[in-house]
Amino acid sequence: MVGSIAKAKTGKRGASPEKVDPILAGAQEIAASLIVPGGQASLDFVIEKHLAWFDTAQARGMQWRHIAGVLAKAGACRENGQPFTIGHLSAVVWRQRQKAARAGSRSRQQKETPVKRAKTAKPGGTPPAAPEPERPRRKDAAKPKGKETQTSAIRVAPEAGPQDHRLARRPHDRDDVRAFMQRAAELRRRPDDD
Repeated sequence: MVGSIAKAKTGKRGASPEKVDPILAGAQEIAASLIVPGGQASLDFVIEKHLAWFDTAQARGMQWRHIAGVLAKAGACRENGQPFTIGHLSAVVWRQRQKAARAGSRSRQQKETPVKRAKTAKPGGTPPAAPEPERPRRKDAAKPKGKETQTSAIRVAPEAGPQDHRLARRPHDRDDVRAFMQRAAELRRRPDDD
């Protein structure tokens, strides 16, 4: 059946088996990777190993329904024989792409971080001084000065002008809201005077 897929997709009669489309070959590799002794391998694990295949397929313009169809024809399916759903495939591929992006950003950060070398003494010179330990920062040093914070909602931000009087909150806002809610509750409890 695999040979018939290769011939059908190439569109040529009597196409030689050496010229198999990389998409079909990759789908067959994915199907083979799913088969392990005693059952089926995790789809996450298999897609992680063949993530480039999905990138190639989508770069060629294949949509998820096409990808799912090619995988099903190549024999990649669930343990119960049902083909993988579009949602399942796309979710696992997305998750593996996110995982690869996180791993790539971590490795880039490690490469970009310069290694600090200890200064060595020159022959006949004095040894370098020990680095000073970092002083702990005060808690209030991290707060920007002159900016509006949530805890000081009564004060207006320094850049706010007279037109921004809405920004200043009155200290009695909670009491006003609570009183309004109580009045509304009383109105709901009253019997209708029809």
